[in-house]
Amino acid sequence: MTPSAEAPADRLGALLQHRVLLVTGKGGVGKSTVAASLALAAAQRGKRVLLLELGARSVTGELLGARSGQHVAQLPLPDRFPTLWLAHLNPHQALKEYLREQLKLDRLVSLATDNKILARLWQAAPSINEMALLNALLALERDTLGDGRVRYEQIVVDMPATGHALATLGTPGGALGMIRVGTLAERARAIDVMLHDPRRTAVVMVTLAEELPVNETVELDRALREQLRITPAQLIVNRVLPEILTTAERALVNRLSGTEAVADGQHLLDRVAALEERRRLQLSRLALLKTRIAAPLLEIPELGERGPALVEAAAASLGA
Repeated sequence: MTPSAEAPADRLGALLQHRVLLVTGKGGVGKSTVAASLALAAAQRGKRVLLLELGARSVTGELLGARSGQHVAQLPLPDRFPTLWLAHLNPHQALKEYLREQLKLDRLVSLATDNKILARLWQAAPSINEMALLNALLALERDTLGDGRVRYEQIVVDMPATGHALATLGTPGGALGMIRVGTLAERARAIDVMLHDPRRTAVVMVTLAEELPVNETVELDRALREQLRITPAQLIVNRVLPEILTTAERALVNRLSGTEAVADGQHLLDRVAALEERRRLQLSRLALLKTRIAAPLLEIPELGERGPALVEAAAASLGA
């Protein structure tokens, strides 16, 4: 079933029809938590899932209550999540893998990557790390089991934050602008096709209903569409406050405010008022997002849990 044929009510199901989910957003909005939650939700639907980190530091292992991800995918919690793999790609290892594929000889690969002088040249080359990481992603997307089935039915990629994510996604196009023929051009073209194929790949933007994250998300959406020709498939707004009071409760609070009956509890009423003001601001920013961004929107409520419990609660919320 194609994404467009999915029942509109199951927005998460529609999103998971894309094999590769690229999750990005402003730093501090809960991007990694959302990526882990999406991966867990896919695993709970019976899929073989790879949660793949491209950032400098591995954090999703900690969110799942497991050890940090390694370059080679592993099952971090086989008893709890038997179909959820975790990997944290290392740019140096990814470059070695690409060169080994091209040069065929490990000795030449070691010479090219371990020699101090040549290593400096690799590091100086524009976007070499990003290209190596995307090449590793393509290899994982193409990987198959012995019976011909894809190894991972779902790949959820915890991308770097907004600016670095845009630079990474633009790397294949930049390479093709400089190199038209040869093995590097062929590989860049294959990666570019994967990134731009809406049936295979979807970009998921994560934000908070706060002024700076909302503004950056609007700019991210514009840059993806205009600069990279990528249409974001999903917008997820994290930590949305639920309704604080019912209509009857609010009427009661209004009657009691300032009276002797609640003099000792006035600080609690003040706190409720502050939360209601915060929710009012959130609703106004959600309304702005809906007018400025065409991608469908999912909300994750403010949750009291932390660590693995937070990831599981967020996954449940996304599928609700």
